[in-house]
Amino acid sequence: RSLTSLPSGTDFVVHLGDVHSVAETECNEDVYQQASTIFKESRAPVFVLPGNNDWNDCRDPKTAWKNWNTYLNRFEENFRHNFKVDRQLGRSENFAFLHQGVLFIGLHLVDGTVVNQADATIRHAQDVAWTEQKLHAYGV
Repeated sequence: RSLTSLPSGTDFVVHLGDVHSVAETECNEDVYQQASTIFKESRAPVFVLPGNNDWNDCRDPKTAWKNWNTYLNRFEENFRHNFKVDRQLGRSENFAFLHQGVLFIGLHLVDGTVVNQADATIRHAQDVAWTEQKLHAYGV
């Protein structure tokens, strides 16, 4: 379904990662640019989480991560909206916001190729702690 044909009243969209297939695109910068262009066509704010095909399964994960951050991180800021979005310090791809009494939490859970196991372990622990903080802060 096209983002331009979202039903009226759609409050937001969350893209759960993998804006492309590593096997088909080799993580070229233009893929992130194209995804950004497509997401900007949405009638509703689009929140984007990275997937394994967006960076860690790429031949050059560091460059792919830079491209993802340049074109897709904090993507909802391209839209006018009233969401009060909280971001995890040091992991700005993670977000939380309350909408119509429901807490939405977007977490970057790394799968696919593990580039650095120590970093993955730390990331997981930080994500759990941040999620617990958000649940407590929002009274869930």
